[in-house]
Amino acid sequence: MREQEPSRTKIVNRSLVGDVNIVPAGSVGDGSTSRSSSNIIGKFGIENRVYWKQNILFILLISLFIILLVGNSLVVNAQMPPNRVIETDDGVYEVGGSHQNDNSEFPMQPDPLPSESVEEGAFSSAIHSYIKEVVDFVNYYDSDKWWEVVVVVFTNSFALPLMYLCYKINTPHAVVIAIGTCITSTFYHTGDTLQVLIFGMDHGRWHRLDNIFIILSLQQLFFHLCSVCPPNTLSWADTPNRKQNNYEKQIFYSWCSPQEAEYDMATNGESDSDIEQDPEMNYKPSAHKSKRVKDEARRILYRESKLYEWMQWFSLFFALICQEKAPWVEFYTFLPIILPASIVLIRRVFFMDAFLKPRYHTKWIVTGLLFLMAGLFCFVRGLDDKADYLRMFHGSWHLFGSLGFYALFKSKKPLDLVEFRKGVLDHLNKQNKKKVK
Repeated sequence: MREQEPSRTKIVNRSLVGDVNIVPAGSVGDGSTSRSSSNIIGKFGIENRVYWKQNILFILLISLFIILLVGNSLVVNAQMPPNRVIETDDGVYEVGGSHQNDNSEFPMQPDPLPSESVEEGAFSSAIHSYIKEVVDFVNYYDSDKWWEVVVVVFTNSFALPLMYLCYKINTPHAVVIAIGTCITSTFYHTGDTLQVLIFGMDHGRWHRLDNIFIILSLQQLFFHLCSVCPPNTLSWADTPNRKQNNYEKQIFYSWCSPQEAEYDMATNGESDSDIEQDPEMNYKPSAHKSKRVKDEARRILYRESKLYEWMQWFSLFFALICQEKAPWVEFYTFLPIILPASIVLIRRVFFMDAFLKPRYHTKWIVTGLLFLMAGLFCFVRGLDDKADYLRMFHGSWHLFGSLGFYALFKSKKPLDLVEFRKGVLDHLNKQNKKKVK
């Protein structure tokens, strides 16, 4: 009995941002056997269906750990003005006195309040003592001070949609920069308002870190808008399950072993030789689907990826040098923003091929610019701390700035692989004509 030959497969429906439906040859359209590209991706360990839950759990645990450390740091490092009288259940006590703090920027350290003798190892007594310290610390400040802290923390939380967007398009570097911006801004304003040390650093040091992360955020915005795509996810276009976008589908096979050719066939279609030998394929494929064009497209996208990464790291290095030299001089604050932005803008306008230039959604561009203009207005109004009650104007800068960044990041259109390959084909044809001449 002759063994049945394994049926060949061919793509019958391929979407740029959707699944790739594959059916055995001879059963096109009957839907008897089908599978999606996600199954093939999972076969090679590319798609991670449950890792996003683990990532969220990890972020929540780290956030809880930071909150506990910061809370303990605020209580332990609280700096109170001298000669402040505090009324407690045990009597009236004067804190401050002659214990001068070596750091003249901060007031004097408080004298320790009398507390009940706690037997060593008594967990409940230790908890009671800690809660008492927290309550005393909270009651020490006026309600306006705490409202300022609440405004800063609440308005910084508007960066969460931007973090989720960057996570969704698989740009971890942008997520880390957004998280760093929120944390350093919160600690800077908290330390400045309450005059406390957080992790042993005063508000001046947190202010410098806040400036660095703001500079990096603006750099990332320009790199994202002026490049064909971010590194590792160059097309910016995700599949419905967000596991692989078009660039990852394009670039993955370039370093895969030959036995994984099934993935390349499912993602990019059959090669020219396979189509010619298939008796059921009675048409000639388009020129932009040829293997030569696909290979050139991979090479160009990989080149753009590395260029993007070089710009990232050199810009980070340049920003750190400028902030270490003169963190409070405006020239060295704007220089690491303007110089890298000018480089990518000039390249985008004058030196990039037309098929490589990113395209945008106009409505998102306009929305983002309007939010940023409103944010800059609030930022200028909030420069005078005395006239900015509860830091409402500065908090509005956080709010509008976060929304503006979100809109601008979302304004970039996905990479259309069909148009991109057609552009690569035209590029190759022009090169061939030059060689002939």
